[in-house]
Amino acid sequence: MIAKLQALGATVHQEGRNWGEADRFLREEVMGVEGRGRVYVPPFDHPDIWEGASSLVPELERQMRAQGGYDGVVCSVGGGGLLLGIADGLHSAGMTHKVGILAVETEGAESLASSLEAGELVTLPGITSIATSLGCLRVAPRAYDVAKRDNVEVAVLSDAQAAMGSVHLADMERLLVEAACGVSVATCFDGSLRHALGKGCGDAEWKEKKVVLVVCGGSNVSTSLLEDYRAKYAGVVEKELKLQKNRIVRKLLMGTALDKTGAMVANGVDGLTTLRV
Repeated sequence: MIAKLQALGATVHQEGRNWGEADRFLREEVMGVEGRGRVYVPPFDHPDIWEGASSLVPELERQMRAQGGYDGVVCSVGGGGLLLGIADGLHSAGMTHKVGILAVETEGAESLASSLEAGELVTLPGITSIATSLGCLRVAPRAYDVAKRDNVEVAVLSDAQAAMGSVHLADMERLLVEAACGVSVATCFDGSLRHALGKGCGDAEWKEKKVVLVVCGGSNVSTSLLEDYRAKYAGVVEKELKLQKNRIVRKLLMGTALDKTGAMVANGVDGLTTLRV
């Protein structure tokens, strides 16, 4: 990625072990008191980013119309910009209550899942996942709010699954993507996809469901890296799958209840939970 940016004439300053540390350096050291006249471009927490990501939904509408529509969308989550764009796009298309969303993170970068489980926005102490493109210590506040909706489910998969998701996509579709994207592909192999978007479906009904996986993020991957992943993680994932672990996140909704119309209102009630199985 750095070489590609430099080839375009950019001067690249690399700082930190992940995006979160780099962003902190940018905000505090670069922008800081000397930042007058400089422009900070947020990678996920801004309406312009969400609007750009939302443009994929009209494309889906056009492409999937001949297939009878679609029932779900799967995307990876770092800071939540892509998730918010998809949610906004579905809302504009009038599809919010017709199309489910599965948002996926890796263990060691699960800032959204940690927030949902805690019932409040959580800042991770650090990023330990190999999916460094998802390395956001704290998701956008609005992403947390959107993830609490009934049509959104969140899953957290292992680094091994994410890596092998990238390997499987290369094997099947000849596409090279980072583990940050491979983790969404991995939901097709461990049951997470059906747990999240096929609740209550029998085998015949589930077979007819149409789910779209958003595939992006191939700047930091190579065929040699994928071969390393295969050698290191194939056996690990095989053992993990035997455990048949349900990786759908349990949501804790703090301080909320429903009024008579079904709208969510604040009433001081703590510990209201919904279990996603």
